[in-house]
Amino acid sequence: MQANISLGRQGLHFWWCVKTSQNNVELFKEKWFYLLYHICNQHHWDGNLYSKCTHKSIDDENEENRYLWIIKDTPPFTNIEKIVMSQLFQNDMPHLIHECHTGVLENFHSLALKYRTKRIHFGIDGMEAQTKLAVLTHNNNTGRKQATVKVSRSNTEEEGA
Repeated sequence: MQANISLGRQGLHFWWCVKTSQNNVELFKEKWFYLLYHICNQHHWDGNLYSKCTHKSIDDENEENRYLWIIKDTPPFTNIEKIVMSQLFQNDMPHLIHECHTGVLENFHSLALKYRTKRIHFGIDGMEAQTKLAVLTHNNNTGRKQATVKVSRSNTEEEGA
């Protein structure tokens, strides 16, 4: 059976590695490279800082058969290995582990569109005034607690359920 490989899972694995590596490049590398073991249903390996998967053990044969494991040295494995072991990516690893997100900047730009829409042409003075309004609004709302739902609906499930 041939599996259709999605790079979405590798992206999730990447962010998990970033969040759990405590800015340690060597730990990040071991966690990132272990993906090649995990996709082949190998959950223990020789590692200095990280040598086994953190998920629960897959002992049940029915549970194991739920997943499409990749066979080592097949074309799908080789393609994933090229991505995971990319020298360009490895050179960037020391810079990638700092968990730097652009979410705040993206939020500001979204808010700025409220004040200076792209559909209307503004002069430089108007653009400056509207940008200042966006900055003031953004700064006023930065650091506020995130809204929470006080009453949950009975027909919703918790995440991961």
